[in-house]
Amino acid sequence: MKEQVSKLKLERYSKNRVENLSDGVFGFAMTLLVLNIVIPESSIISSNSQLWQAISGQGRAFLSFAIAFFILASMWSLHVRQFENLQEIDRRFVFINSIRLFMAILIAFSTGIASSYEKLELARMILPINLLLLAIIGTIQWHYAAYSKPPLLEGITSEEKNMHKIRAIIFIIFSLFTVVASYFVGEIAFAIFILMPIIVRLTGVKKTKSSV
Repeated sequence: MKEQVSKLKLERYSKNRVENLSDGVFGFAMTLLVLNIVIPESSIISSNSQLWQAISGQGRAFLSFAIAFFILASMWSLHVRQFENLQEIDRRFVFINSIRLFMAILIAFSTGIASSYEKLELARMILPINLLLLAIIGTIQWHYAAYSKPPLLEGITSEEKNMHKIRAIIFIIFSLFTVVASYFVGEIAFAIFILMPIIVRLTGVKKTKSSV
């Protein structure tokens, strides 16, 4: 029994370094997004009208940038709330978190594909698929933290766990719908998330501190 307790302690880590790494990755990923917006070459711009035409011609790139930026900001906010009730983390949690960060930084690549090949259906779907995978991994991470033995999360009631499950299911359903709708309408499909707070309220699900 003592050996098991000792082994468990060896597998637990302070959450601070993982938090710092996660914040850095999310911040870097959000910064990378702006590189998908190309600055017009000065050699071909000689008037205000030409500059405006060049800038306005990147409307799709600006839209993709804005969508991806606020997606990552939202995902970072959820990630922060998840860590609030964590006291320690273990190797499995760190591994799942690494996959989550991989999916987060991949958003920059997905956004570039979406804005560069906007007429191709596959390109339209890559960003929503990336978001869906990020949402699924985030849910898996929260579930592991809440239901591992002993649980990594503290101060979470059974009611809060059930509310989280419902919120996670709703978010994944919305993400799936966005993947399908993006095939036909591109980034406009993300407008469906405007309805999510309404659906959550209708289902009676309240936001918890550690929701993902």
